[in-house]
Order: sequence, then structure tokens, then C-alpha cells
Amino acid sequence: MSLHFFSLAGGIIGALLSMLIFRHKIRKKVFMLAQIVILLLWMLSTYYVFTNFETIQKVIS
Repeated sequence: MSLHFFSLAGGIIGALLSMLIFRHKIRKKVFMLAQIVILLLWMLSTYYVFTNFETIQKVIS
């Protein structure tokens, strides 16, 4: 499995920290850009869920 897969699956913070701690692929700009995009997607989806929680709950019920 790749680091991008685990980032998308919810391990974005761990992936970023491990990249920085172990200096793994931090010089690859495309790889870092992909991780930043994944982080932004997680931030936007988390914001959406917390701001529309009642609406989501109605849809599920």
C-alpha cells in the first residue's frame, strides 16, 4: 500500500509527520503537493460534516 492511500484513509497527520521526521520524499514536490491536497480535502470534508451535521443525520435516518 502507498502513503497516499493511507493518507486518504485517514492517516494524513501521521503521514505528514512521518515524512518530516524520517525525511521521506520531502524533496519530491509532486509528492508533497499530493499530500497537501489530501490534507485540504480532509479539512474541507471535516468542516462540511461539522457544519451540516443535522442535515446529514436527517438523511441517514
